[in-house]
Amino acid sequence: MYKLQATNIFKKSVKRLPKDIQNKLKNKLNFLVSDPNYPSLRTKKNNSWSNKYKYTIYESSIDMSYRFLWIYSEDEKDIIILYMAGDHDIVDV
Repeated sequence: MYKLQATNIFKKSVKRLPKDIQNKLKNKLNFLVSDPNYPSLRTKKNNSWSNKYKYTIYESSIDMSYRFLWIYSEDEKDIIILYMAGDHDIVDV
């Protein structure tokens, strides 16, 4: 089981999402804490963000149009840091 920590960027980006997408995100985060590779999350390494920032950044699906970005904490391996959420455009830097 993982613990989630949300960055301020993530919190602000979630507030900009439509309410129905915010509700879907809550459900997806429940999957994330138990299994980051849960099939409906479609989790994968985001190469453009990872290459830009030189550490591994993952993207997971909220639905077919919305994504969220996250990383594993370097200090504590049971923590996932939520970085940003938004439409599919956020996956490209």
